Amino acid sequence: MSHTVDLEALKRKLYMSYHQDGILDLAVGLSILGFGISMAMDVGVTIVFAWIGLILYAPLKSAITISRMGYVQFETEAKQKSNLLYLLLLGLGVLALFFGLVAFLRSDNLPTDFEGWLRQYNMLLLGALPAVALTVTAWRTGVSRLLVDALLIIGIILVGIWLQWPEPTYVMVTGGVLSLIGFGLLARFVRKYPV
Repeated sequence: MSHTVDLEALKRKLYMSYHQDGILDLAVGLSILGFGISMAMDVGVTIVFAWIGLILYAPLKSAITISRMGYVQFETEAKQKSNLLYLLLLGLGVLALFFGLVAFLRSDNLPTDFEGWLRQYNMLLLGALPAVALTVTAWRTGVSRLLVDALLIIGIILVGIWLQWPEPTYVMVTGGVLSLIGFGLLARFVRKYPV
């Protein structure tokens, strides 16, 4: 019995080490930073900047984490399919909320007071999308650091609104802070697990 418990504890420790590389923090941070840059440039084609972090996630994970720790299959094939379905549904849910929010904000039938509130706090609502995704991911994976990222997103946006910064500024600050956290975790991971 204790052999099974030790094996489970070892598996959990390896799982947590595998996800302490900061790559997810970096990917989310770069995506938010790219979105802020796109907002600041106000040119539609620059929205591609918002996808850079997400596009880089898998190649970075492969080049940095897997090259140091090897590929580890933590779950059964059925559990992996379940996780893939979860990620797909989470992504579709966030996209649906995003497009629903955009459609709602463009509606002409909103009461004037409510429309004013939405215009003032629209970035808080948009920031809630990655914050909710990070919170759900933290809950599913047990990587509690992602809760801190979610709180930082909401907190920095609230501070930006309170200080009356331009929206692109506090979006870029949010992305920059998360990117720096990701870079710091990644640097620590690379030092701890050299090739």
